[in-house]
Amino acid sequence: MDAMSDEQKLTTKGKRIYFVEFLRIFLILSVFLVHVGDWIDPELKRSVLRLCNTQVWRLQMAVMYFFIMGGFFLYRKAMKVEASTVCQGICKLWIRLMPGIIFFYALLVSVGCRFWWNFPFTFFPAAGHGVATALVGWSDWFVGVYFIVSCFILGLFAMNRQSAWIWLIAGILISWWIERNAHAGRGNGTYGLYYEFLSGGTIRGISCMGLGMVAAYLSERWNLRRTVFLRVLASVLELGALYMLVGYMCWSSRVKYDPIAMELAVAALLISASRSWGIISAVLNRCSGVTYLSRYTYSLLLTQGALVAYFHCNRNFGMSGHTCAWIILGAVVPLVLIEYHLIEGWLVPRLKPFFVIETP
Repeated sequence: MDAMSDEQKLTTKGKRIYFVEFLRIFLILSVFLVHVGDWIDPELKRSVLRLCNTQVWRLQMAVMYFFIMGGFFLYRKAMKVEASTVCQGICKLWIRLMPGIIFFYALLVSVGCRFWWNFPFTFFPAAGHGVATALVGWSDWFVGVYFIVSCFILGLFAMNRQSAWIWLIAGILISWWIERNAHAGRGNGTYGLYYEFLSGGTIRGISCMGLGMVAAYLSERWNLRRTVFLRVLASVLELGALYMLVGYMCWSSRVKYDPIAMELAVAALLISASRSWGIISAVLNRCSGVTYLSRYTYSLLLTQGALVAYFHCNRNFGMSGHTCAWIILGAVVPLVLIEYHLIEGWLVPRLKPFFVIETP
């Protein structure tokens, strides 16, 4: 998907943002670590907490920042979509996202960790909306939310591009209000339900992806002169945003940040990085070799979720969590390569003509 794949590393001006590649590698490794630490190897989690000198981690918040990046790159598609092409765009998105989930769900069914009668849910990414529980292990809820919110945004801009911004900003503000005032609802706000029917993941997806869209819009239109003052100011902003990012996720018991402030900081970081205003982004945007690793981030998201689910549902096969963590680490590499090169690289291009009719 745009937030995690190697297909969309472009700004609205057509330049590659290698800074984002470094960021999403850090974020996906954070997701991997929190899943293994929470569900497989508690000692690993305690070791990380001791290393960071804290008692709480919020590494799962990495997913929210993926939503912001997803909205940032969705902007280019939303600016081009028309009423006559919106269905084609949605089909492209579906064929890009779903084969990997279907592949891993079939693997989990074959080893007895999932049931065939839930298989229809793999064709519609609904796990993030209370329709179904996670199918491939704490990964597809994100894919489901990303798909639904992307369809919502593309449909909004296909109907009326001018008023779409008003509705999108209204959606961001309403989502923020719900996050602020609905903590008494059932669920934990991220994966649970607000007011018994509103998916916390969907609410976060609307606010974060909408914010990413706004950030891309501003990035395209802010043609600031590259002065020494701008370079210094942007460098301070980038350093501060990165410090807040790591501080919020890893030093949560000592550094208190508001989640919405964190989302705004990540959006500002993307704006600066897309234009290489700061020293950090200017240096990292020259490191094109990072794409050899970053292109596997979506594959890693699905792979680690499936492996953690497999060991968790079998209670680690009676082995220690530390042993299982090493086995998962060893199995991740070949499965990631299979998913990326076989499913995404070979199968998806051959399936695409059956689902998407390209217009001349």
